[in-house]
Amino acid sequence: MLTPFSEAMKHFDEDTFYTNIVQAAGIGFLHSDSDCFVAAELVHHSIIKIKSKYGIKIKSQLELDKPDTWLIYMVAGDIKYAFNIIKPAKYLAFERLDDKLRLYDFSRVRRLLWAIEKNGNGPEAMQPEI
Repeated sequence: MLTPFSEAMKHFDEDTFYTNIVQAAGIGFLHSDSDCFVAAELVHHSIIKIKSKYGIKIKSQLELDKPDTWLIYMVAGDIKYAFNIIKPAKYLAFERLDDKLRLYDFSRVRRLLWAIEKNGNGPEAMQPEI
């Protein structure tokens, strides 16, 4: 069985994989353990359309001052656990290995992952102890 790190790595060429890790570690969020692997950056949602259209990294004052979107570079393993270790944001953006960025409401995706919280299996039931 592959670790979440290895699972994420098999979907990217080596240069892209390590470039994403450096980007996330430098100005974003990077987490890797036996449960999940996450590489992401907190940006402003207006940047997602620009990145999607031109495929380039653009830094604007808005992106630096008011980030509200997790731009997920890579995630593997227990996705619910990943949602518990990153701080909530307004939006979530990611690709599905097709170079098309999608922008979703963070809370809605989180609710859909747990389906029905009233059964006691929602996000609060899985909060890590600090």
